[in-house]
Amino acid sequence: MTTILESYVNNYIERLQEMERFYDSDEFNSLIKIIQKHKKIDQDDLRYGIKTIKGLPEEKFRKVVETVFHKLSSDIVQDSGSPFPSYHLDYSGIRFNLLIGQGSSYWTYRIR
Repeated sequence: MTTILESYVNNYIERLQEMERFYDSDEFNSLIKIIQKHKKIDQDDLRYGIKTIKGLPEEKFRKVVETVFHKLSSDIVQDSGSPFPSYHLDYSGIRFNLLIGQGSSYWTYRIR
């Protein structure tokens, strides 16, 4: 019988392995191309239907952002001047942003 802790650890390891497989896959690259076409994308806009992007539902956007932060963790920059922890990193002409408050919030914008 699996304990709660073992289950949590196994799920975490599985999630990390999935991000490794997803990074630089055909699906990942096609989603990056969609993101590159938009000046700014906000996770909450996608989640609440304020903005709809064909081929990029909120779940896929979140998966891309979390994968980029995971794979490029050594490039993460902590932003100053925010009342909450805020971070960003640049990848493929896109600035990926993360704000941590009562939850996490992601957004991107084109940098070139």
